[in-house]
Amino acid sequence: MIGARAFVAVCLALALPQVSCLSPGPVCHRGTPVPAGPHDELPRTVTREADGAEMVLVSGGRAWRGALPEDGDALPDEAPGEWLNVPAFYVDRTEVTRGQFAMFVEATGYTTTHEVSGEGLAIADPPTNQNRWVHGCSWRTVPPGYADDDPLLHSLPVTFVSRNDAEAYCEWVGAKLPSEAQFEFLLRASSPMSIYPWGDASAPRLGWGNLPGQELRDAFPDWPLNLLGEYSDDHVRTAPVASYLRDGNGLHDISGNVSEWCRDPYVPYGHVETEFWGPGGSPSGVLRGGNFFQHPACLRSSSRRQADPAYGRECWGFRLSLIHIS
Repeated sequence: MIGARAFVAVCLALALPQVSCLSPGPVCHRGTPVPAGPHDELPRTVTREADGAEMVLVSGGRAWRGALPEDGDALPDEAPGEWLNVPAFYVDRTEVTRGQFAMFVEATGYTTTHEVSGEGLAIADPPTNQNRWVHGCSWRTVPPGYADDDPLLHSLPVTFVSRNDAEAYCEWVGAKLPSEAQFEFLLRASSPMSIYPWGDASAPRLGWGNLPGQELRDAFPDWPLNLLGEYSDDHVRTAPVASYLRDGNGLHDISGNVSEWCRDPYVPYGHVETEFWGPGGSPSGVLRGGNFFQHPACLRSSSRRQADPAYGRECWGFRLSLIHIS
């Protein structure tokens, strides 16, 4: 685990201006700038003291953002596609877990959006095309298939968290949510110019991630599910983080398990933010990455999900990054 003295050395190596670091944690309060270009002197991984999360250095580079011309499932908000330069950044190896979020709540006394409202938006059981508001649902709710004392609960991704909740967590550890450009860069790590994160095939190889597979069909045989062919992943709903293969950056679950909040407001490419404000005159949020329950088209690298930042669902979560936008 990187300590405060070692972290100061990293900051000096980056030739940073004055930085304000959380005490005693190793992470700069507003995110550590990571320069573009050579960065061999930077550690490949760092570990946050606040929550124990491991962050991985992603080199950055030139990357495609948006739908590919041959993508028949592309939606209008994924166009026009363009090449972007993404500076190097650190990002969590896994999604933030229930155990880590519990540490945050214990340390700060924070109350989440759905704890205040008293209800959460859950997948109907048996599932339907409509979600349902369930009284008492929050990040503390034990997911179906797990017992209250199951030791795996702490390693599940935290869900029923709004973007507002995620940003409060970011403030606690001194990081930020990834940008949409960063997230699509991550989704394209293993297959940069393909429709899906795993390539152009309609389904990935076994072990890729927690995706809508045969387990959903077995659990709900009477429901017309949209699945990835014969894909199987051994989980019906959320899976413990790091249960599946790492991608080209050494990350887990960038694609699948839970969709993840980005820090950007939702704006279709080529438009201005105020055209797409949500309820109450505030910007809508955006999630990326797809989840265990979505239509396969939503697992495409360019797919975007517009959402109210004041809501969470049982298939939405987040991870953090340390960023520098030039």
